[in-house]
Amino acid sequence: MVEIFQLQHYGGMVLHLQKNRSDADAEASFRAMAHAASSKKMVAKAADQAVWLIEGFVPGPKSVGVIKAVEMGAKPYPMLPQMGLMHGALGNEIVEFLQGNETAEQALKDVEAAYMTKAKEQGFL
Repeated sequence: MVEIFQLQHYGGMVLHLQKNRSDADAEASFRAMAHAASSKKMVAKAADQAVWLIEGFVPGPKSVGVIKAVEMGAKPYPMLPQMGLMHGALGNEIVEFLQGNETAEQALKDVEAAYMTKAKEQGFL
């Protein structure tokens, strides 16, 4: 099982790292990922691979719909700290179900328990 070390918000991005690293290494990794994911050079090279909501992005045919939705005021995905906990719980606990080793019901119970534990630890519940 991969456990999320921590998540950080940098300029609207939420970044996740595994647990087996020091705080200093995690901080350096977050800064490097945030820089890489927000550079104009990256946007130019990866314009057809994703939709980039940063300055300098020129939408191609694959991203026109997303850009139009943003321009029309569509609400963004709610990437709050609690959602990072849910993503972590889902990613960690769904594996047994996907491998055919437990039922969907049990996997959902495991997800709920994992989320509740982390949310309580971090003061959200």
